[in-house]
Amino acid sequence: KVSTSEHLGCPRRNDPTDALCALYRQWRGYGLIITGNVMIDRRALEAPRNVVLDQTTNKKRMRAWAQACGDQLVLVQLSHPGRQSPLANSWNKPFAPCSKVLKLSGVGVQLHRTPRVVTAKEISEIITMFGISTRLAREAGFSGIQIHAAHGYFLSHCLSLGMIQVLFDTIDIVLKNLHAGILSVKINALQEEIDTVSLIRQLGAKGVDIIELSPGGSYSTGMRCLGDPRDFGAKLFDPIPIVLENFFSTNVSENTSALLVSGDMHTQHHVLLKRYPHLLIGFGRAACVCPDLSRLLVAAQNNTLPKPPQFFRSLTDRMPVALRRIFIPGLRFGWYQRQLKRIAYGKAVQPKQGHALYLLFVFPRALFFEPARLFAHPYSWQTSVFGW
Repeated sequence: KVSTSEHLGCPRRNDPTDALCALYRQWRGYGLIITGNVMIDRRALEAPRNVVLDQTTNKKRMRAWAQACGDQLVLVQLSHPGRQSPLANSWNKPFAPCSKVLKLSGVGVQLHRTPRVVTAKEISEIITMFGISTRLAREAGFSGIQIHAAHGYFLSHCLSLGMIQVLFDTIDIVLKNLHAGILSVKINALQEEIDTVSLIRQLGAKGVDIIELSPGGSYSTGMRCLGDPRDFGAKLFDPIPIVLENFFSTNVSENTSALLVSGDMHTQHHVLLKRYPHLLIGFGRAACVCPDLSRLLVAAQNNTLPKPPQFFRSLTDRMPVALRRIFIPGLRFGWYQRQLKRIAYGKAVQPKQGHALYLLFVFPRALFFEPARLFAHPYSWQTSVFGW
């Protein structure tokens, strides 16, 4: 089970909640579980309800989360959002490797401020935070760490700017604090300014155990989780088969990393495993609507998974792209998150659940204004390391 952005953390303290623990109990059938993105710095969130893992995190709640996963291998996905931190988290400027503002694909209004460019000292501090969070995750009982370097977040942004050493330095400090745990790195199969096959080999040489290849994209260029590509004028394709072909067509004996692929694997895992039997197969959205999918696959049971309803497709097909970007902001993403919440509270998946309430209430709270953040952990608003 690969990372899914559950948004079930406490919006005030950003600790794991009972609902989050209940959700992960439903995924105990997977051989490997990768958590939703956990932030290393509570001043830089991807969403108001992220879990944050730092020195002020409630250690008891983190241990409860680890125990809820059972005896499976569980990796905490550590992330820094960079410029992809919306107004709902803070009205302060986010910080990123460059000052280019994020324009969220599939959304017609600007929900992210122009970022401030980080200094060399601040990059070093961010890398240190990855090390601290790694140590705390291991102390809580998790099996290891996944470094999120995909989808346009801070480390992915560094890669797209040719700042590959930032990722390597992050890997080094995580390894120092991992204490024989498992290390995974998530990268885009298609990444600007990067030769993916070369990067895979370099990560293997650095001692990375598992490299996850995501179909890629970012929240600015369009991603499958946001909705139909037509809704935001994007043309998406899956680069994973090309990367695998290029990688396995040459000698791979020097690489010690396992490769994990994700992205619509429920429909194509049989084909990939037949051709590349040593691949690890990851399920994200499929796990959001069928928690015991792993058991069904092992038992070779056929199953049809629910999918999000279309949003007035007959009407929106005739809309210009500019209007679709306003009316259809990541509806698919929101639909899957609502199914996760239903599972967490012991309810059945509701395939026909509409989008109206999400557009009116959930979406604005996730990206524009979360009332609970007014009473957030005081450290979230401190003006210290980054001079806010």
